[in-house]
Amino acid sequence: MPENSTSDVQSLPGRIIRLRPQQRSNTIPAPGSSIIGRNGEIETTMSLIDDSGVRIITLVGPGGVGKTRLALEVARTVRRAAAREVAYIELAAVRDANHVLQTIAQTLAIPRSPDNSALSRIEEVLRDLDILLVLDNFEHLLGASEVLVDILTACPRICMLVTSRSVLKVSGEHVV
Repeated sequence: MPENSTSDVQSLPGRIIRLRPQQRSNTIPAPGSSIIGRNGEIETTMSLIDDSGVRIITLVGPGGVGKTRLALEVARTVRRAAAREVAYIELAAVRDANHVLQTIAQTLAIPRSPDNSALSRIEEVLRDLDILLVLDNFEHLLGASEVLVDILTACPRICMLVTSRSVLKVSGEHVV
């Protein structure tokens, strides 16, 4: 994925970098099919997202049951309601749990910095944002589960919706 230049971000006093609105609401992929018979799961997931005490929701199930499709529908519903910004992060191609943070940073167009780690850059940019991060296809990256908790700890208004074939087993996780 090409690296974005610093002209893609807005610098504020104190070297704090904030995402512009177009970066915060990146493109949610168009669904390949209609969603049928999932209203209960959509309502449950939306209710969890609306609960300020819920920070991480994992849609769990075997491959092919529609976790991604459900997550996309929920993301579109959140965006339509203008309840918060939504960022979709595809992780299927990431092969190493150590690359999860860099993938998140690249997807959100957070520039690289020789002085700061990907985690500190993500935390700095997302700290005050009310955003839903949709992390799709996390099952092969379970070793990076704790870094999600690190982001949530530093960024109190973020909610994460994760799709996985396995439970993440992190503090505060809600499984649908």
